[in-house]
Amino acid sequence: MNPTLPFRPTATPEARRLADAEKAQYRTRGYVKNLPVFDAGGVAILQNRFDELLALTQGGLEINNLNNWHKANRWVYELCRT
Repeated sequence: MNPTLPFRPTATPEARRLADAEKAQYRTRGYVKNLPVFDAGGVAILQNRFDELLALTQGGLEINNLNNWHKANRWVYELCRT
């Protein structure tokens, strides 16, 4: 597997500045979701790779409870640095 990402964030027509409510959410929760960062092709790659990573877990594990993917998997590390 190639550890580098085959895509990068793109300048989309949906790109915009954060709304005041999004800024407030970031300050209180530490994240903002559903921002238009990747184009449709990039999203498809991310979804496929997520499914591949999920298949690597032992049955019954909740993937959202797994920590440190970025330390164990170069692809996830590169994504985190995007």
